[in-house]
Amino acid sequence: RSVSWRFSSTTITSLYISRSGPATTPQYSSTQLIDILRQSTNLRSLTLKHILPHIPHHLPPDNDIRLPSLTKLNVTDQHSRALRLWCKLDIPQEAEVVIFLDYRLTPPEESTVATRVEDAVVLNRHLVGRQASTLNILHAREIGSLALSVASNRSVSEPGGPVSTEPARTTLTVTYGRLFNDGSRWKGDALRPICDGLGLREIRRLVWSASLEDNNFVSLAGDRRQWTDLLRIFPRLEYIDVEKMSGPMCAALGSLVRTRTDHMASSDELVVPRLRELAMRRPTAHETNTVENAWTVAGFIDMLDLRVARFSPLRRLHVYNFLKEVPVTGRLRKVRHEKHRDKFLKELRSHFPYLDVNMGVNVLA
Repeated sequence: RSVSWRFSSTTITSLYISRSGPATTPQYSSTQLIDILRQSTNLRSLTLKHILPHIPHHLPPDNDIRLPSLTKLNVTDQHSRALRLWCKLDIPQEAEVVIFLDYRLTPPEESTVATRVEDAVVLNRHLVGRQASTLNILHAREIGSLALSVASNRSVSEPGGPVSTEPARTTLTVTYGRLFNDGSRWKGDALRPICDGLGLREIRRLVWSASLEDNNFVSLAGDRRQWTDLLRIFPRLEYIDVEKMSGPMCAALGSLVRTRTDHMASSDELVVPRLRELAMRRPTAHETNTVENAWTVAGFIDMLDLRVARFSPLRRLHVYNFLKEVPVTGRLRKVRHEKHRDKFLKELRSHFPYLDVNMGVNVLA
């Protein structure tokens, strides 16, 4: 159906246009859409969901869309259309960008690792000149999807130098919707090409807000090797915040990997040697390792011991909503267990008196 734009585009500050899904093709041209957006120079908020027409690869520079007042951009559409619009936009780097790249209609040959890198490189334009400090893995509603957000600072320090003191804020949120369109769940190495394209290898903070019980992370949750491969992407990590610790992830934090020096000699090094602070939310500790993928207090102590032996001790630990699995009438039931929590705290303090431990409740990531 054709669309008539019945408003004065030069005066609006917020524009929201949405359809329920990508099933039909808009009956207006890319030129019409670009023209109305180019006139909307006072826009502060722009949301476009499943309304983008086909946008040609090569449009002349005079078709660029400059929105100097924009503070929030939200685009959801077929991945090629969303990215082609993104390439035409000229918006402030302080604006918050939220993009959902829908790969459901994308041919398999266009969903390769190389495509992930190329798509991420295009989005990286919004992070140029900023210091990406925090990567947050978010909950994705659909199987085969990956959602992440990046918090960054305005100024960029020298590589390996001190982190900017300016508070970081979320500037880019990307969802790769049904990227794995064969229905498979993504593995740890799926994150590497995306982080390479976005330039996130130097981040200092990793937040895992998605639950490891999420269907997308079933294969990752129980695989120490996958966790090791994933954590190796970020050699400068200093802080990790995980929604729910798993045994394989705990083991990976104490894993040694073979690395090469400048002189081609090899040595064993911890996966994240600079890690100094760990936060666990809703951790469920077990007395034994009989529960699949569970972490145990003994295993956690062993991991901390190994880090001390490799001169990379953890300095601060935050544990929120501590739980223990207790068998009740033949089934497992989660209960708050103060004695178990106190025992865990005692173990930590006896082995690692220097460790700053913060035990709390009802804290959200």
